[in-house]
Amino acid sequence: MTITLRNTKGSELSFAELDGNFTDLDNRVQDSNGVRSIIDSSYILARADSAYVTGLIDSAYVTNIVDSAYIEGIVDSAYIDARTPSFYKFFYEADSGDTTFTGADLQSNTLAYDSATIMVYKNGMLLHELYDFTLSGGDTVTLTMGMDSGHDLIITTWK
Repeated sequence: MTITLRNTKGSELSFAELDGNFTDLDNRVQDSNGVRSIIDSSYILARADSAYVTGLIDSAYVTNIVDSAYIEGIVDSAYIDARTPSFYKFFYEADSGDTTFTGADLQSNTLAYDSATIMVYKNGMLLHELYDFTLSGGDTVTLTMGMDSGHDLIITTWK
């Protein structure tokens, strides 16, 4: 049986025609003696042109692709670094009544944040931006209520 194509027939194929197509394809899978067989890796390896494959492996093209120095040479690390977000965490300890946090934290890191990714924690509790604090200048967090002395404020951001 020959394969029946829908665009040649001009209409949808019947179930019998579809089944016939698969049967025809199944019968075409034969080994070198014309005996129907299942194609497996040993079948493919026996028919591979080993000289061609060896030539590819020995070529400068493949050697360069496999070589890590070649890969590093084609990677634009500045492009990747510019698009790789970094996580920042700032630690502050309040004095009695503190509401404004800016500048250097307890680890001497200067506060700078992305307002779209900032999270502010007071003693481990996440604060709500609409009710608990305001942001200004990309470097200042102002709480709506003062903090008690010795309490912790942690600010996290992705940039």
